[in-house]
Amino acid sequence: MGKGLAGRTVWGCSFAAVLLCILMYSLVPTVMAADHTITFVNNCNETIWPGEGGPHPTGWEMAAGATVVKTIPVGTAGLTFWGRTGCTFNESGKCPTQGVDCCKSGGCISSADTTYFGLECASGGQPPVALFEPTFDANSPHGPLDYFDVSLIDGFSHVAIQVT
Repeated sequence: MGKGLAGRTVWGCSFAAVLLCILMYSLVPTVMAADHTITFVNNCNETIWPGEGGPHPTGWEMAAGATVVKTIPVGTAGLTFWGRTGCTFNESGKCPTQGVDCCKSGGCISSADTTYFGLECASGGQPPVALFEPTFDANSPHGPLDYFDVSLIDGFSHVAIQVT
């Protein structure tokens, strides 16, 4: 539970992304980058189903307090992550009714069948969703850059995103 000024509650739970970006430097003036690691932590008191959009869209389930570590290859851009709540997927990872989102927030169209919402994502989350958007080793005149943003452009969801 996050605390704001004077100990007031800011959000009820959060989906945390801990960035562990590792750059390896050689003795020559060039910079060689290594894969990046993002550790996701479910700080909620309930199960959430993070969604991932980008080059390899997917989704996964995280019980309360669970941690998931993802390795992101060098040069990966266009990633988005968001939390989904209250999902009821069937045994094949799809929402039971075709064309109907079975998540209370943030559901996505399944990558396996675009007529179903599901655990695996082929689309971004249904608004409102708060997004974590990292880019690793972006091309720049100053060398490779790592940066991220937390976006509320699609609205603020039931799951806050905290990046440390």
